[in-house]
Amino acid sequence: MRTRSRSDPVAHRDRGGEGGPFPEWVEAIRSVRVKPPLARRVARLLCYLLVLGLLAAAIWVGGLLGFTWWKLRGTHTAVEGLSAPPPKGPVNFLVIGSDSREGLSPEELRALGTTAVGGQRADTIILVQVDFAAGRALAVSIPRDLRAEIPGMGTAKINASYAGGPSLVVRTVENLTGVEVHHYVEVNFRAFKSVVDAVGGVDICVSRPMTDRYAGLNLPRAGWHHLDGTAALAFVRARHVDPTGDYGRIRRQQAFLRALMAKAFSLWGNLDPTRAFRVVSALASELKTDPGLNVGEMRRLIALAARIRPERVEMAVLPSSWDSRISYDVLQQPDADAVLAALREGVASLAEPSPGQVRVRVLNGSGKPGAAAAAAEALKSMGFNVVEVENAESFGYRASRVVYSFASARRALVLYRSLAGAEAIRGNPGEGADALLVVGERFALAKPAEGRAGEGTAPKTAGLCPGE
Repeated sequence: MRTRSRSDPVAHRDRGGEGGPFPEWVEAIRSVRVKPPLARRVARLLCYLLVLGLLAAAIWVGGLLGFTWWKLRGTHTAVEGLSAPPPKGPVNFLVIGSDSREGLSPEELRALGTTAVGGQRADTIILVQVDFAAGRALAVSIPRDLRAEIPGMGTAKINASYAGGPSLVVRTVENLTGVEVHHYVEVNFRAFKSVVDAVGGVDICVSRPMTDRYAGLNLPRAGWHHLDGTAALAFVRARHVDPTGDYGRIRRQQAFLRALMAKAFSLWGNLDPTRAFRVVSALASELKTDPGLNVGEMRRLIALAARIRPERVEMAVLPSSWDSRISYDVLQQPDADAVLAALREGVASLAEPSPGQVRVRVLNGSGKPGAAAAAAEALKSMGFNVVEVENAESFGYRASRVVYSFASARRALVLYRSLAGAEAIRGNPGEGADALLVVGERFALAKPAEGRAGEGTAPKTAGLCPGE
């Protein structure tokens, strides 16, 4: 049985009409009926842009585009260092979830278990790549405690870059990932709460009771809960409901975004113009974007985004692990390089290449006669493309080693996961090869892997029901 949590989202709905939140010309447009085929197109756009935090820009039905621009015109923020979006090919968005409490009432702050706090921090960092031609998108969450080099600040947790403004965040993320950022989007607490309330709340299923007094979360039993904007914000902020901390929080954020997209898609299948205006009004005034997201660019993106369905939006976590010695998250290699390589290559997907696409040089580093030839035959039987078999310059390797370049990380990861007890280092695999395998004394093949790049150390459940 599904139960409502915290407060009923119906109580938060705008009434519109006389004295409502819309100007008269908008009220006239609200009465226009939308034909089902067009409504379905708008539904797809909404689902796609919910992931980006660009829901407000997705409403394009007659006067809706003009209304969206009218609402967005005062929310641009200066961002230096953005790359020009390509006329063709994937577009990269940097989405920042700020912990700014601006605009929240004292009652809302109490419900969230927080108080008015000066300043603001990057609570969530997501790099989103959208391949319009292929009709898919990839959203990679970056742990906020990740160790990063911040220009002008030195080594620090990556969310500290937000203190220097959007331009510094962009430079830091680009330096870390090697991925060009084309657009910047920022959403605060109020914007997130407003859009959830505007779509009528979201259903989420948890596998156990979940309470976090620091975030204001109170789900007293396992099962389905209907979350309004306040409860949803507490749900995606909670870090003290399992021992995995930020990793579990990211997993729950992604599950919630999927549920939010599903809710939007079901609602907008038969588009209600009144609710469309409500969503635009709720989110647009709170959203910050770079000036490049103007009417012309929004129009171009919207036309292309019609091909993207919710199930074609892939979500991942930049693989990392907590190092208690230095109190930082550090990148987990070669998995992290493989995810970043996918973004740099512009494939907007973490689907792994087949073994046949991986060119491997095999060197004998153990000194055991025939070790490289035997390893090469084993790899060939698995479908790998072995391009060279030789002795290493020196022997004495106990563990096998996989050497890969930044550019070949996606393909090298396929080899690395096929081995047991191997180590991986970034280097030069040699001309014409994606990976160099130095066969050590303990060379062995691995059992079939269950994971993939992007899962990293994030828990598979994080307190969620199976399938969430």
